Amino acid sequence: MIDYGAPVEKGTVLARIDESIYQSLVNRSKAMVEQAKAAVESAEAQVAQAEANVQRAVADLGQMQAKITQTDRDWRRAQRLGPSKALADADYDTSESAFRTAKATLAVGEATVNQTKAALKDAQANVHKAQATLSDAQAALNNAEINLGYC
Repeated sequence: MIDYGAPVEKGTVLARIDESIYQSLVNRSKAMVEQAKAAVESAEAQVAQAEANVQRAVADLGQMQAKITQTDRDWRRAQRLGPSKALADADYDTSESAFRTAKATLAVGEATVNQTKAALKDAQANVHKAQATLSDAQAALNNAEINLGYC
């Protein structure tokens, strides 16, 4: 113990700061770092899912394009045969309907591909955001550890 006005030497500890508050801040910062790491992993998983969705949408679009090719041929054939009455009216109508349906389905497929690509970009942006949050949490942890060291 050092009394008031007593001589002291260089390096003598005159006071100690209660480190429990600063230790609590370090612990909280560590938890925030772990939470941010989990957010990065989750965002990366969302990117993987979005990439799979894009692949699926592109594959579906390929099937739709094949279907439109076939129904287009059938419809053109029906148009050639229609006036000659070599084709029943019901078959003519069915060919036309199938072609129009395939055409509309193709448009939906193209929109789905665009939508899944946009979702992929959004997921990729979320990864960058999560990584920035992780960097911020790591900086806060570093700061808390430095402050704890001052105790």
